[in-house]
Amino acid sequence: MAVAKVKTMIGTDAMLDTAEDLIIQCKYKEVFALFCKPVSWNREQECRFLKCMSQANRMLGNPTDALDWAV
Repeated sequence: MAVAKVKTMIGTDAMLDTAEDLIIQCKYKEVFALFCKPVSWNREQECRFLKCMSQANRMLGNPTDALDWAV
């Protein structure tokens, strides 16, 4: 995925959709790359973000980090 494309998606539902697609494809490291910058989310987006990060950490073998994101 091109960096420029990711930058245009920062803070959008498209960004969350992409992260969820990456998780479905088992590309967990790419999820972290996608969320490299802080963003402002509404409550629903934040829940989706936390779910993505928790699942990615869990699948990458970071159970403690997964629990941190799941809070």
